[in-house]
Amino acid sequence: MKQIGDKINDMCALLDFDINYKGRKADKIIKKHIMIWSLRKDGYSLSRVAGLFGLNHSSVIHCVNKIDNLLFVNDIEVLEYISLLNKNL
Repeated sequence: MKQIGDKINDMCALLDFDINYKGRKADKIIKKHIMIWSLRKDGYSLSRVAGLFGLNHSSVIHCVNKIDNLLFVNDIEVLEYISLLNKNL
C-alpha cells in the first residue's frame, strides 16, 4: 500500500490540484472533496485526513457526505474524477 503522502501527490497530479489551494472556486473545491472522500474510503481516520488538509474532523465528514450525495444523483463531473482516480491509482 502506498504511503498517504505519495497517494495525495498522485491524486493532485491526476486532478491538477494544488494541495495548498485556499480559495473557494467550486471546480477546485470539488477536487479537494473527492480527494478527502477517497482517503476516507481507503480507511484513513477523520483526524488523519483532517490534519493533512488543515481541516477539522467535521469538515471531513461534510466533504464525504457531499461526495456521497453527488454520487447518489450520478453527478457526471464527480463520476469522471473518481473514475480517473480509480483507473490510475
